[in-house]
Amino acid sequence: MILISVIVPFYNAVNVLEKAVKSILSQTYTCFEIVLIDDGSNDGSKILAENLALADNRIKLFSQTNQGVSAARNLGLQNSSGEYIMFVDADDWIDEHMMEDIFRHLNDFKNVDLVRLRNQKVFTRDSKLLNDKQYNVKLYEPLAFIKENLMGGYICSLFIKTDIIKHNDLRFSSDMKFMEDQEFSLKCFLHAKRILYYDKPHYFYYQSESSASLSNIRNVVANSADILKCGGRVYQYAIHHASAEIKPMVKKYALQKIHQYFKINIRYKAKSTSMIASEIRQCLTDIGIGAYQMGYQNLLYYLIIKSGLRSLFTKS
Repeated sequence: MILISVIVPFYNAVNVLEKAVKSILSQTYTCFEIVLIDDGSNDGSKILAENLALADNRIKLFSQTNQGVSAARNLGLQNSSGEYIMFVDADDWIDEHMMEDIFRHLNDFKNVDLVRLRNQKVFTRDSKLLNDKQYNVKLYEPLAFIKENLMGGYICSLFIKTDIIKHNDLRFSSDMKFMEDQEFSLKCFLHAKRILYYDKPHYFYYQSESSASLSNIRNVVANSADILKCGGRVYQYAIHHASAEIKPMVKKYALQKIHQYFKINIRYKAKSTSMIASEIRQCLTDIGIGAYQMGYQNLLYYLIIKSGLRSLFTKS
């Protein structure tokens, strides 16, 4: 049987970690390892993880000082042995048939590099998958996959062949607190030659009331520059690793990230217009395009009428 590595980073997750781990242990497909990464917890999470590891030899536990989820996932990658890798967040869980279903389709479609799944957003911790419909599964070549806009960025929606990650030395960016998983995911897509899309929502993404709270919005706004980093870095990566047909699509994605960053900061008035201009200018420079080429009418309208942003249309 093919070994799967399931990487689970956690920080102060004593109330939720066991549910996540037990959902993996209950899989009907049994050839897997769970790589738990303690990111410097101080609430008893590490003791819980140690007890879970003692109870099942498929669980490996590694610890680090608190460095953030990207560094934790990178440590997990370094210590994974599976032929495929997937990620589960400590406050989420997966359906017991997830791995079995994936491998059933991998047997039908050979040489698949990456499986793109759906996740199910839930608001209670007792939610279950309702098997009352037919789900679609389809094999894509990269160009067709991108054209259908299926390149979702949530890392826990992916089932990735380990060779893609290790042969291309892919890692999560530790200097980003937001969209670091999307940057990593999109780089994986650029190396995948055969991508399977399976729209059955085996992964339960728990969203508490605080997830949509004002504090969470403030966190997104405070780290909105990471949106630009994500778009710019993915496009720079595509210049060297994507085909000529795919590069324009990745450039379009980078421009969409600029638009997203702009709308967030205008809506919440989080930054001065001069700061917005400076950060957008840098991103445009990184992806080698002038503001006049962007083609977003609303964005251009705001850029023009905001006096502090007129510098975007002038030479440095």
